[in-house]
Amino acid sequence: NGPFYHMGARVSKPVNEHWTLGVQLVNGWNNVEDNNTKKTAGITSAVTFKKWQFFNTYYGGPEVGNGKGSRHFFDTVLSLTPHEKVSAYFTYDIGADKGDYGLGRGTNNWWAANGAVKIQWHPSWSTAFRYDFYNDIDGLITGGARRREEFTGTVEYKLVSSGTFVMRGEYRRDWASTPFFDKGNENGISKNQTTAAIGVMAYFGY
Repeated sequence: NGPFYHMGARVSKPVNEHWTLGVQLVNGWNNVEDNNTKKTAGITSAVTFKKWQFFNTYYGGPEVGNGKGSRHFFDTVLSLTPHEKVSAYFTYDIGADKGDYGLGRGTNNWWAANGAVKIQWHPSWSTAFRYDFYNDIDGLITGGARRREEFTGTVEYKLVSSGTFVMRGEYRRDWASTPFFDKGNENGISKNQTTAAIGVMAYFGY
């Protein structure tokens, strides 16, 4: 539930060859024009080495329309490349929003974690696995206090000779602590769902 986009200014400065710090000042979350008279501040940190990278981001500011509340969000990402054929990442996010949305409480909390790993077994074949956990403790985002989880497995085939054709097959399983998913013609009555997909992509360019 971090910001997908925002409008503002940012500056970063390398502390040394592996560590970079940055600060931001933005209008808000997922908007171009601010919804109040105050700004949101951000602090970023990036530690990069050849086989691993560690990124941290914090945002804090009044994201309630009247400018009297506050929202705090922290995101951390660990990216690993232990071998040329293996890559993985792990993330953790935590947020707290102190604002009155007509929900009868002043503080709304959430946290999430996920991880994924990809193995390139062959120049043409790879597999990837991902797991996500999200706990909307006070129901601010999903409309009801619930935990949501998902697991996804993906198989990818790439036509190496041309480099322009990729096919993927995917299996995904979602489940929640309370009914959330649609089933048939009825909305939000199931605690889980299963989906499968096949995708084909072709790249064109010069």
